[in-house]
Amino acid sequence: MDLKIDDVITDYIHGEALLIDEKATVEDAAKKMSSHQLGSIIVTREGKPLGILTEWDMLGRVIALGRDPQRTRVDEVMSVPLITINPSTKTGEAIALMIKHGVRRLVVVDNDRLIGIVSQSYMIGDRRDASAPLPILELAKGVSCPYCASTFENKNELSKHIDRIHIGRGLLEGDPRRW
Repeated sequence: MDLKIDDVITDYIHGEALLIDEKATVEDAAKKMSSHQLGSIIVTREGKPLGILTEWDMLGRVIALGRDPQRTRVDEVMSVPLITINPSTKTGEAIALMIKHGVRRLVVVDNDRLIGIVSQSYMIGDRRDASAPLPILELAKGVSCPYCASTFENKNELSKHIDRIHIGRGLLEGDPRRW
């Protein structure tokens, strides 16, 4: 099945989301995530979603900093706020939200009820039979410099840039001391 930007996101919700209380330790979360073979877990407060803890959160905010996973609570290192969508969200909108917020997972909720998680890897990365639709990415307008990828309104502006920046600094002449 190919990923289409106008599909409804419900086709890409995988399983039920794992939940863990905010006072649990990172070690508890890691064990739970490992036993379910999932890369994230929803952190809750009194049963309501509060944040999300991912493998990357554990690596970057615990292990890389030398913190003890047995003593570090999940609410100290979770990602907040949760970026949520509803079940009628289109896949193109979901991907755009992921890009905008720099996240790989969105939490699907319906009337304050947690439905599940949609992950970038499940949508496109782990599926060999699907591909990301590139038209949803905003394309740069104008002409790009072949040396530094800067974008200009027209070829004339690009030419001036190359003359002033790259030739004037010696890039095309092979003199790196003049860069």
